[in-house]
Amino acid sequence: MQSESISFTISGSFLTNLCRQLNAEGNREKALKILDESFDEISIEQAELICDGKLSIIDSGDGMLELAAENEEYKGLLESMNVQKMKPLDAWDF
Repeated sequence: MQSESISFTISGSFLTNLCRQLNAEGNREKALKILDESFDEISIEQAELICDGKLSIIDSGDGMLELAAENEEYKGLLESMNVQKMKPLDAWDF
């Protein structure tokens, strides 16, 4: 039997919106788990800020993702963190 494979890319905006939607539905722990297990580089504080609408995950254009402040108010908060580009992990199990 011939096997086939499928691949896909999840954008930063999709992941941001998914986690915020889960949080709004009362599933904050699941949203935090998704973020924690999706990136080695993300801290729990950053994951909470994403769920709270203060930070977003954006595509950096080179196959990597990075954090961005939602507005000027949160830009200083982002600058105070040692934020690096993030590479999504290959597999999820949640």
